[in-house]
Amino acid sequence: DPVLLLMPERHSTPFIFASPHSGRIYPPGFARVSRLDPVTLRKSEDAFVDELFDFVPMLGAPLLAAKFPRAFVDANRAPGEIDPGMFDAPVEATGPRTPRVAAGLGVIPRIVRDGLEIYGARLPAREAAFRLESFYRPYHAALARLVADAKAQFGVAVIVDCHSMP
Repeated sequence: DPVLLLMPERHSTPFIFASPHSGRIYPPGFARVSRLDPVTLRKSEDAFVDELFDFVPMLGAPLLAAKFPRAFVDANRAPGEIDPGMFDAPVEATGPRTPRVAAGLGVIPRIVRDGLEIYGARLPAREAAFRLESFYRPYHAALARLVADAKAQFGVAVIVDCHSMP
């Protein structure tokens, strides 16, 4: 499962805590295609933010955390924020070229936090669909369910997006 979902015994508040960048499970194939060492790749994590907020279920709120790293898929980007130049063929989901995509910080990042290039070669185009379907979409589906449940129960949903700063 690409996400961690910690639910309270009783959902008693409209707040939902989300940690999209604290994932630290690196798919083996990702490590093979990256030109960076594991420590450098980890610089893009909001390390241990999920653990800092793991108490919120005791307060009646759910915690959703991505298990996958931001350097692999950035769950805080739109699914079309893809740099087509990263791939060996056209990618279907590509949207308009945003400043984040141009900077290498799309939904599939090209760089880590220090501006270092993650890949030494273009990725297969099918990799974009795989990452979106297997990681990005399950995270957002879980978040959408939490929002719908909170709205049904409380009439409103408040997402607290949890991050750290370097």
